[in-house]
Amino acid sequence: MSNALTELIAVYAVGIVGIVLMYHVYNLTNQFGERMVAAAQGDPPAPYWFRARMLFRMWLPYQAGGFLIEVLHIIVFLEAAERVSSEGVRMVAYLLVWSMALMAVMTVMTMTLGLSEYRKNLLGSQSEAD
Repeated sequence: MSNALTELIAVYAVGIVGIVLMYHVYNLTNQFGERMVAAAQGDPPAPYWFRARMLFRMWLPYQAGGFLIEVLHIIVFLEAAERVSSEGVRMVAYLLVWSMALMAVMTVMTMTLGLSEYRKNLLGSQSEAD
């Protein structure tokens, strides 16, 4: 096997693992968001303190963890692009850097917009706190 093919397989394997890992993290985050909405709309609804803990101690760390994984993959792919000898493998590494950067930007948007929407709709006003 040639050196370029080995480099390509290594970069591709790390890329696939990263994409599958991110899919799993976002799937868990979305499932947790569904549980938060169900807790807020239950009969009786979950207390304010419980909803706040779910949002700030569980949902937000899942999102932040996903962002951290994306940033780490960006660093790994940038390092791989510097070290590979083949121009084609370098292009694949830069393509993965671009896609992970796009995912990171979308995660930041989801974290900020999602957090504000969840705060507004799930937590409501603190006057209803039990």
